[in-house]
Amino acid sequence: MLEYFVKPVMQKYVPVEHDRKEYARICAERMKMFREHIAQMEVPPELAAWASAMEQKYGSKAKVWCHDCDYITALMIVRYGEDVSHWPEEFSNNDIDRALTWYQGKNVPHAVVWRAEMEAT
Repeated sequence: MLEYFVKPVMQKYVPVEHDRKEYARICAERMKMFREHIAQMEVPPELAAWASAMEQKYGSKAKVWCHDCDYITALMIVRYGEDVSHWPEEFSNNDIDRALTWYQGKNVPHAVVWRAEMEAT
């Protein structure tokens, strides 16, 4: 039973680098799907104004996990996950409310980092 938890000493770690490349590929594919889905949605004026205000206040983009993205995409990832099949066809008032709390600096998930914060580190 103990051998299940112990890795062999001579094991090569080449697959780790392969996993990083695979993860980067998956992230790129997801970003493409995010952009395509949002392009089909009508962005309410309130969210467009919010995104513009966020750019002025926090910098040009946000990062959610591996995704450098615009603020509307960041909002959708956090609210609905990375699987666009779970994303709604249109924005809701709850989306707008959540966006406004982010602008106030409230209830921002730890997975979200503002561009200004990334550049400061």
